[in-house]
Amino acid sequence: FKEVENFEIKMKNPGGMMPFLTWNDTCETDVIVTMKRLCTDLPFMVKFYPAKQDKRLPIDAALDFYESNFGIAIKKRHLAYLVTQQNGGMTTEARKMGKEADVAVDDAMQALEEMFSVNGKKWLCGDFPSIADYLIGAQCTDLMLHGNTWGEYPKTCAWRHKMFIETPGFREVHADWFR
Repeated sequence: FKEVENFEIKMKNPGGMMPFLTWNDTCETDVIVTMKRLCTDLPFMVKFYPAKQDKRLPIDAALDFYESNFGIAIKKRHLAYLVTQQNGGMTTEARKMGKEADVAVDDAMQALEEMFSVNGKKWLCGDFPSIADYLIGAQCTDLMLHGNTWGEYPKTCAWRHKMFIETPGFREVHADWFR
């Protein structure tokens, strides 16, 4: 990213990590920490990560699921894709990575589908979208880019559709993935 090469940006973000947020002279590169901080510090964002601990518990659980399962599966899928692109096609290594990534993504999608089956809510953690919906929803757009199918996950598919139709700003941010 050329933006990272800017001198002022390098002073604030010496590691060149993307994405990042500078807040009160602190550079934050962890997406979950950044999202929580924005929701804590900006009054109009608190609805996505409420101040009450009992409301945060299901959101924190979903974010843990992202870090320990879903996000890892997505990274495996990306890595397999990149190895395929760098090698100019499918090598034995790329095929193996692709199969492992497919298993990881399928396991993560089955877990996500089960979360919707168990909670019976409109959104991942309740009756209103949370930062977990935004984060996992954003990663789901990456799965679409890789051509993953959704037929086996009807509740997750319906949720993803709601993310694009009913969630403020989500479609606008992710629309370029589908052009």
